[in-house]
Amino acid sequence: MPEEYLSSIKQYLRVTFSDHDELLIQTISDGMDEIKGMVYQGLVFNFTPVEPYDGRINALLRDYVRYSWNGSSQYFAEDYRRTITRLSLEIGASKVVPV
Repeated sequence: MPEEYLSSIKQYLRVTFSDHDELLIQTISDGMDEIKGMVYQGLVFNFTPVEPYDGRINALLRDYVRYSWNGSSQYFAEDYRRTITRLSLEIGASKVVPV
């Protein structure tokens, strides 16, 4: 699944060469795991948005890869704490089943 994000991520990072495609794919996969750990472990990434929050999750993934690409991934969680918390609450609320 990380492969389907590669073109979009490369465009976002303005990377025009293919020398580091494998590294970017691994970074995308790592970012998915990190975001799942921060937001919701059962999170499913949808390149084409299905859920109302999918676009924001994809943007968060792009930003994680950008931070990692620039060697600053250790600052990501702190810098995006608000977004991560908001998404976590929104996804959690969507999982509540009314009785």
